[in-house]
Amino acid sequence: MELGGNAPCIVEDLIPDLEGTIARLVHGGFYQSGQSCIHMQRLYVRGGLYKEVKDALIAAVKKLKGGDPRQDNTSIGPMISESLAATVEKSVNEAVKALLVGVISRKL
Repeated sequence: MELGGNAPCIVEDLIPDLEGTIARLVHGGFYQSGQSCIHMQRLYVRGGLYKEVKDALIAAVKKLKGGDPRQDNTSIGPMISESLAATVEKSVNEAVKALLVGVISRKL
């Protein structure tokens, strides 16, 4: 799907390997510190799997380690600029709010 740089990922109700799916989602979202034009930017999860996927993603992301990308144990390297870091920080804060408070579901 070409969406002008807004790369979505859709998780359907029936996934054979949740652990593998979570690993691929984390890689897709955090590859090159999210500074790639093809990294996952949006995630859509069918209602029945929402809590399970959300909890597994949060646990997996908590294990990521920021630092020097030349070190083997580093998962996320630095941002390319301070302005990009500020943009990412704003997005993270919005995501935290959505996870804690929830979002309004609108039928299309």
